[in-house]
Amino acid sequence: MIIEIEVFQENQWKRIGCWDVTIGEENRGFSGKGVWRYDMLYALEHLHSLDKAVSLSLPITLDSIAITHWPAFLLDMLPGGPARDQWLELLKISNGPGADAPLLVHAGRAPVGTLRVKHETWVGKARGFERSEIIDQQHHFLLYMRDTFTQQLHLPQDTPYSAADSQGAAPKYLLTQDHSGLWWAEGTLPDSKCAKFWLVKFPRGQKTRKDILVLQGEARLHAVAKACGALVSEAPILEGDVLFIPRFDREVTASHKVRRLGLETLCSVLGVAEFGHRFFHEDLCTGIAQFSSDPQADLLEYVRRDILNIALANSDNHARNTSLIKVGGAIRISPIYDFAPMELDPEGIARAITWKNERLYAPDWIRIATFLSTWVPRKVTCKLYAEMATHIAKLERTMKNAQVPKEIMQHCKPRWPTLLQSLQEASREQA
Repeated sequence: MIIEIEVFQENQWKRIGCWDVTIGEENRGFSGKGVWRYDMLYALEHLHSLDKAVSLSLPITLDSIAITHWPAFLLDMLPGGPARDQWLELLKISNGPGADAPLLVHAGRAPVGTLRVKHETWVGKARGFERSEIIDQQHHFLLYMRDTFTQQLHLPQDTPYSAADSQGAAPKYLLTQDHSGLWWAEGTLPDSKCAKFWLVKFPRGQKTRKDILVLQGEARLHAVAKACGALVSEAPILEGDVLFIPRFDREVTASHKVRRLGLETLCSVLGVAEFGHRFFHEDLCTGIAQFSSDPQADLLEYVRRDILNIALANSDNHARNTSLIKVGGAIRISPIYDFAPMELDPEGIARAITWKNERLYAPDWIRIATFLSTWVPRKVTCKLYAEMATHIAKLERTMKNAQVPKEIMQHCKPRWPTLLQSLQEASREQA
């Protein structure tokens, strides 16, 4: 089985290479071995451009690359959570490793970033939604997003696109807004009709108070993170219990052309083709330092975010919730995303990634500064600690100004004294 991959470049889709699954390995899913091959012409044109590679873990080469599992970047396109369940039902196939390749072929046609699974351009029936339909008639909208292509085309095997975002447990959809204000499934509009790109989230689970609270928290904590100096993009908009998040991997130019920005999760950057892999922050920092165009700035941003993760109860800090973005030849840490008080989730989300020898709410910041000193002078890291201590000291006021729900604030507040003290102590370490 051969899966061809395209990249969006110079306002068109180009073949970048293919993943050739070894015969007999298809039913092993993403654990199956195969060979990655760059397209010869593409490789010759971009041989020494790391930012043009299909993945930072797969530099461009003219040679075939034998791998004992799928290339890790493909897992960023593979459906998970509700999106996977929807696709299994739509394609009428059973869950298991053998479903991975069919799911990728269908759901990988309109993912985030600049890559997609190659396919024929689809021309078929689709409809746009008014904003009010999404907010006020969620049930009908979700049914449409689940069933539309099956109902209209009657050809599940030829389903064109998945608007469902491939990762995460909450229902969320990649939607495109046209110039008249209607909302369409990602991939069903030509670029010339696209005005803005969005990720639209709904409460996960049974819409309990905590489900909705987490969504409200994601909307409000964006402003808190910005006030604390974190790199954020355009603010999300919460209407009812629907969260509209502007996408930072898509830009529409004045001439109505769509600019797509390369985006790769740290899990993929490190070449790890599995879900639930146990990382430490030190592993991810090493990956950032290896590939970032400005390691010092991006490592400081990463540490800043994890201080905020602790302070604001974002326990879902796994390696797919931080990415590197490729802009104009530079490779940098992307703006923050999926930043929410996940400790409040009804399922109880444990802190996904910790620092080595971490204590509750108070990692060994001095040891971390020492670890980072290969790329960031200790005094610079300690200066960040002092800055973040100042932010933590006034966090209650910042959260009130951002209209964060009281329940979230009450949940977070007890940890602040311990975190503040540990940061203040570490900030005085200048040697």
